[in-house]
Order: sequence, then C-alpha cells, then structure tokens
Amino acid sequence: MRYYRSLSYCLFSLVILTSCSYEITIKIDRKERGESPSPTESKSLGGRTDTKARPSEAAECIITEAKGFIGQSEKAPNRGAGIEAIQREAGIPLGSPWCQAFVLVCYNRCEVSHKMDGRAVSACQKRVEEIKAGDVICFDWNGNGHIQHSGIIEKVEEKRFVTIEGNTSDPDKVKAEGVYRKFRSKSLRYVGGTWLK
Repeated sequence: MRYYRSLSYCLFSLVILTSCSYEITIKIDRKERGESPSPTESKSLGGRTDTKARPSEAAECIITEAKGFIGQSEKAPNRGAGIEAIQREAGIPLGSPWCQAFVLVCYNRCEVSHKMDGRAVSACQKRVEEIKAGDVICFDWNGNGHIQHSGIIEKVEEKRFVTIEGNTSDPDKVKAEGVYRKFRSKSLRYVGGTWLK
C-alpha cells in the first residue's frame, strides 16, 4: 500500500513539473520568435498601455506592440499559427493578405481611435504631410494611385523611414514573409496617415 502511495505522489509531481516546464517553454519561444504575449500573459506582465489615460504615449505604445511581433513569419502564404492569430484578432478571413491586419492589431491593442479596416487603403484616409513615429505609412508600388501595402512608422530619418511591417519580405532573405523592420527610402511612392491625437 505504501508503494502505491509513493508511486502516485511521484506521478502527480511529474505532471505538475512537466506542466510548469511547458508553460515556461512557451513564453521563451514566443519571445525568441518575436511574438506578442497572449492576453493571459499580457495581464501577468502588467497589461496593455492605457492610451486613453495617457494619449501622449499612444505612438510609443503602438511601436512597442509592433516590435513584439518582429520575426513572426508565415508557414505558408498568409498562413501559420501566429499569422492566423493576427488575422483573427483583426477580424479578417484566415489566409487573407494581412499587412493591414497587423496595423489594426497594434492600434486596437493600444486603444487608439481610428476608422481603419482590413484594407491597406483605409490606413491612410487621414493623410498627413509630415509623418511621425506611430503613424501609418501606405505604399503605391506601381504608381497607379491605389494603395497596396501598409506599415507602421518606427522612426523618421533624413532620407528614409524605419518601419515595422507585416506581410512583408524578410530583409535578410532567409525566412518567409512575416513581420520585419524595414528601411524605406523616401523616394518610394507613399502617403502617410495619422490617427494619433
């Protein structure tokens, strides 16, 4: 009888230890892959930035959220667990182009009021002449007057923009499309949009 009690205790302890190890592994892997934490993990880390109480920090909040996704890459075109999580949170169909979904998620998490939807063209409805950190940048690749891509401005330099973009090519060309930091020349066809107050 004593033998069975000891065995049960060991098995119970093993289950607990295994579960704890699994939880820790998930958090480390997410950080290494550049994924944002889940809502449960966000709560344990102090929650989201309260941009309604601190509107001057909205841009910083958006950029911080965007940075948390850097390195998240597709497993197939417009697919993959991390990509589909972005698509779900943004409310667009799974498997859809998701550059604007990424922008939406970052803005929504920071509770910034906007009228954007899942289309890149919606990101720059409120156009600005001078783009600042936290604003949206929209690109017209073929010069036909139609927006094909959007991203978030991290920093404005003299001759280029430092951006964080989803559904974009890997600058090091070693992974699939995903969320990456890009350096965009100001000579490209672009417009800027702001929803920050």
